[in-house]
Amino acid sequence: MKTGMIIKFIILLFLSSPAFAGGFIGVSVNHLKINDGYKYESNYQPSFNFGYNLILDNWVLSASTNRFLNQSVERKATKNNITYNSKSKLLADTFSIGYRINRFVISPFLVNATVDKSLYYNDRKLGSTHTTSILSGLNLTYFIDKNISISSAYVAPNQEQSLESGLVLGINYNF
Repeated sequence: MKTGMIIKFIILLFLSSPAFAGGFIGVSVNHLKINDGYKYESNYQPSFNFGYNLILDNWVLSASTNRFLNQSVERKATKNNITYNSKSKLLADTFSIGYRINRFVISPFLVNATVDKSLYYNDRKLGSTHTTSILSGLNLTYFIDKNISISSAYVAPNQEQSLESGLVLGINYNF
């Protein structure tokens, strides 16, 4: 909960800064390698996000969230030759500090990630989990022009989320 408050405070600082600043909206695909004992038919999850950038010389500070636009993802999960239905929702609040070199920005990031998962068998709910943790990783963004950017990010392993690794590919419209 403290991380969310910190991100909101940083966004307020962005709004009062005399440096170049602007918002963005984007879509991404997350490929997360989860090791929680189940084999999933797909580890891909789409994400819709928006955020705010502050650019000071070549430094880029960014805060974003997918909290208001994301939907749950349903997929098949298998364990001991039994197939279940899994429903999960990832909420992510991200903060990064990067350095811009020409059209590229490389930035380490922190994510306040909340995952809600439910497991069903024959339309009967077997259980659910709610896990919140801080994820970290490294992002590389390329600005195609002043309004469009593409990015790829590596998400480091996280034991609390049973995450072995993650890869995120995204495209943003900057305004």
